[in-house]
Amino acid sequence: MMRTIGIMTRLLVSLTVIVLYLNVIVESRSTNGDVVTDHLSFDRYHHYDQLTELLRQYATKFSNIARLHSIGTSVKNRHIWAFQITDHPNTTEKGEPWFKYVGNMHGDEAVGRQMLIYLIQYLCQQYAINPDIKHIIDSTNIFIVPTMNPDGFENAREGDCDNRQLLGRKNANKVDLNRDFPDQFDNPNHANDNRHRQPETLAMINWITKKPFVLSANLHGGSVVASYPYDDSAKHILSGFYSKSPDDAIFRQLATVYANAHQTMHNGRPNCGDNTETFQGGITNGAKWYDVRGSMQDFNYFHSNCFEITLELSCCKYPVSQQLEQEWNKNRQALIDYIKQVHLGIHGNVYDKSTPNKKGIIGATISIHGINHNITTVQYGDFWRLLTPGKYSVTASAPGYHSTTHDSITVTNHPQSSINIALTPIDDRNEIRSNTVKATTTKLATEGPTMASSTLKSTDVPITSNIPSQTTTTTIPVSTATQISSTASEIVTTRTSLPTQSVSPTLVNHESKSTTIMLSNNSINDYQIDSQHYHSEGEMINVIKNILSRCQSISKHIEIQRKGKTLHGIEFSNAQKSQSAPLIAGFIGRLYDNDAMSSEMLLQLVQYICTSGENDYVISELLKRTKIIIVPCLSHDQKDYNEENRKCSKLPAKLKLSQPTLGRCLFNDTWQNTAKLRKACLRIPVVSAMQSLFTNYSMDVLIGLQTRPFTDFESNLRTIGNNLKTVSSYLVPNELTETINNILSQKLCNTSQLSKYSEMKFTPHNFQYRLKATLSIGCCINPNKKELSKYWDAHQTALLEILHRLSSGISGKVVDRSKALIQYVNINITNQNGQSYTIPSTNGHFQLFLPPGKYSVKAQANGYNSYSLSTTVVKGAGTTQCDINLTKSQPYKRFFSRTDTLAAVAGLFLLAFGIIFYVIRTAIRKRKSKMTGHRHLDINADNEGIRATTVSLLRGDIDESDEEEVLYTKRL
Repeated sequence: MMRTIGIMTRLLVSLTVIVLYLNVIVESRSTNGDVVTDHLSFDRYHHYDQLTELLRQYATKFSNIARLHSIGTSVKNRHIWAFQITDHPNTTEKGEPWFKYVGNMHGDEAVGRQMLIYLIQYLCQQYAINPDIKHIIDSTNIFIVPTMNPDGFENAREGDCDNRQLLGRKNANKVDLNRDFPDQFDNPNHANDNRHRQPETLAMINWITKKPFVLSANLHGGSVVASYPYDDSAKHILSGFYSKSPDDAIFRQLATVYANAHQTMHNGRPNCGDNTETFQGGITNGAKWYDVRGSMQDFNYFHSNCFEITLELSCCKYPVSQQLEQEWNKNRQALIDYIKQVHLGIHGNVYDKSTPNKKGIIGATISIHGINHNITTVQYGDFWRLLTPGKYSVTASAPGYHSTTHDSITVTNHPQSSINIALTPIDDRNEIRSNTVKATTTKLATEGPTMASSTLKSTDVPITSNIPSQTTTTTIPVSTATQISSTASEIVTTRTSLPTQSVSPTLVNHESKSTTIMLSNNSINDYQIDSQHYHSEGEMINVIKNILSRCQSISKHIEIQRKGKTLHGIEFSNAQKSQSAPLIAGFIGRLYDNDAMSSEMLLQLVQYICTSGENDYVISELLKRTKIIIVPCLSHDQKDYNEENRKCSKLPAKLKLSQPTLGRCLFNDTWQNTAKLRKACLRIPVVSAMQSLFTNYSMDVLIGLQTRPFTDFESNLRTIGNNLKTVSSYLVPNELTETINNILSQKLCNTSQLSKYSEMKFTPHNFQYRLKATLSIGCCINPNKKELSKYWDAHQTALLEILHRLSSGISGKVVDRSKALIQYVNINITNQNGQSYTIPSTNGHFQLFLPPGKYSVKAQANGYNSYSLSTTVVKGAGTTQCDINLTKSQPYKRFFSRTDTLAAVAGLFLLAFGIIFYVIRTAIRKRKSKMTGHRHLDINADNEGIRATTVSLLRGDIDESDEEEVLYTKRL
């Protein structure tokens, strides 16, 4: 029996080991492609899913210099990824040019795609160890698009060099994307008709025309040559016609730089099979090679400031992966050298001479005498003009200003010459001065009948100082916006949509208990905040209105009224109607009466977002992903902190634990552990007003700024879960503590206190399961007004970094088979460390701020089978879409559910046990049966012997030798 048990135990252990081994193999295979390695993988091509995961991993690992953007989607809804590499990816740096590479426009031309993937890895890995690469990244805003045609690549075949069947060359709609752009020689009405253009083309058109790119290259395959504009001519001669652009000289130089740095391109002999064509110096005019109508490189030149050439990298369009390392060695230095060319020519700034701070003029025209092609200034009034070495005459002009010309500007092959151009208003009176937000760029034709003008929108609006402010107000009474009971033990909130009909602000009854939220759009005005001044409550209201008058297209003024108390806030958003709901981040200041500096920091943040949101390309993208709500001042003590010799305020005494404060009521949920304390909070008018704000803006994250070296809810921090600590460490940039330490001349708390409290403190949010925090921004309460600008300079980068980090998360919807939204769904989110929490959805939609990382998202609803999916959140890339389809549950027809699987496994083990037991039992029975048979044979033999002896004895024929046997027989 013991032997049987031992056999069974060994068999069960063996089965367990096999199962565990197989599980390890599966896990290793599933994660093998997700690890960021420090070497380039030359053994394979990266398909869409692998590419997406690789880019997300690199954006996370090298987050200090990298961001991942989606510029649009393909026909089959695959993202067109753009990978940004620069030293400050969250800001648009003044004087820093923009550069881009675009690959895989034809899906079957795969070498350029893979070269750009390697380039992304190489630049990221070399930044910290290669001074040359570091200088390039620090001085250039680089964008790399590995594939413009992700659908086509998935249909192409590796090893197919000629692709005579054109598999994957075109997009999923069978359209050649390099013939789909507006052409400069087409009728303008046809050129500007985008109704039939492909989604990949439209995404690229939008990207090119809205971003200030200076230089670009488009990577192709099928030959080895650098091609430059024009790609076609007015007569569209098939080949052999040199179609010269006004900037032919600089285009030839750019193409030559790449060809010379390439290992073989400069030879001019591609040797592509039977094709014996040659290219002098490895370069060619596009139209002379063959006519391409509607190409992307010509579109760049005519409709933006960007100069683009086309690079043909290999004879074989889709070689086997074993050749990738050889292709990378051929192109690596050329790819790097070409990026450097973005700094050739001249660069500078065009500004308004009449403004004390030399305000940049956006949309000013830069003309070069003798070259019939203009560019325009962009954010900060910056411009970059690529030119070959020589002397040039440069003219800047703008509507409402006298033009200015600078003669004899010398250009060399070294980095760009800097030139700042001041423009004088035609009339200094504000009534006729024009503030151009975006200007039309007119492109002058040198060949052909008609040339399409730029597609940039023009909004030239004259500013007048005497235009009265016009306000449209929406009033929400407390009965429809939010209901707050003074006797109930809980705060009850009801979300309703805002009414569309406007109501006059005179209808607001300040004496009633109603809560009113007013949203207003302001007229245009120009205003600059005093950065070295503490604003009174009245001044602050005027500041907010005047600031917002400059950015009415992206902002709304919010007035929150409750019990005679009015709070003023700002909503910033640039979200498109077609996109999913953005994440909502809230900032509030002055949680304490005498904490004036936090309000001043938020006013500076309001001004920065307002002045940058429409023209700063980074902030504009941020506002598409995140809606920002800012309430600069919750409480005001009416004191004047503008004394000339003022020093830091003394710390107030710590309040009793039972005494309600704004910090406790708004941020410390566990402090309100009784109905009495909650009622005490609701008696504070500001708290009631903020509850109304929370109801109408379901904030994903709420941050309160304070200048305090201690926190009122320190004891509560001990109960924070590990997942919230992860959020906390993710959101707090290291620059914040470092900059505070550097600027504080008089510290009221020591270094250990500063590092302890100058960080995010998160507690679970009381509304919609969101997060909220207080951010201590210094130990000096209300420093001297002259120090305020220094505090803002120190905190600006950190606050913007927090905003960008707040713009990542997940969003989606839960639908059934008929695509109808499922109400009352629980969404469970689990991170890669196994930490999880659940958020409810009552309308089928969900969204949540999450730090970067991998997550499992599971949806559960009554009457439906649960469903899980995996997703990755990338830093600063907006919300990751996670749409989930649930199927109706069928209790009596379930197959392979989790319970069934466990039961089946248990049954298999029992079956194995039964079989083993049966085999062993059968063997034992056979052994016993055999032994019994031998015993019967021996007895029969003895009986036969006795019988024979007896017979012999009776006959008397036994001899003496048998005497013993006879005696034995007698005994028997």
